[in-house]
Amino acid sequence: STAASGNIRSDGTSDATKGNVLLASAGGNVGIGTTTPGAKLHIVNGAETFLFGGGTYPMDIYSYTGNAARIMTEGSTANSIVSPLIVNGKAYGGTPSAGFGTAIQIAGSTSANNTREMAQIGAVWSTLADASRSGDLYFSTVNNAAAAAERVRITAAGNVGIGTDAPGAKLDVQGTGADILNISS
Repeated sequence: STAASGNIRSDGTSDATKGNVLLASAGGNVGIGTTTPGAKLHIVNGAETFLFGGGTYPMDIYSYTGNAARIMTEGSTANSIVSPLIVNGKAYGGTPSAGFGTAIQIAGSTSANNTREMAQIGAVWSTLADASRSGDLYFSTVNNAAAAAERVRITAAGNVGIGTDAPGAKLDVQGTGADILNISS
């Protein structure tokens, strides 16, 4: 049915005030399970919300019940590796160079109204020529409300650095202060 506002609603009844699907004429938003879509695609299923295009980020998934969001693919054998999530950093307007990369940011609430970064897991190109490309993996954490800082890096050659982004050995631990390495029983 068509409401006076120009929205199209469909829920299997003749009541134009209800609807499981709403195509909003203002802004072109589509709502499923909501009559007030706040993004290009806005899906509500109880306490679960999915926003695509128009939220704070290009895609937001909310669970107000504490349930986790899940992205899953299945492999065909026990030895298969599947990629359910691909994080692809793309350089717009230029050619990337060594050091260009992308990361997954982990954030959490510090109060009812604030969400802050806690850590990152990322990757950067150490060598970028396509035929000889090499990438490093890094781990960053936030300490004392400062910006996330790199703490550990695994290079393309397999070297692990703690306190350095250029480890020169299979395990390279650098730091300041009296306790750089503590082994105890």
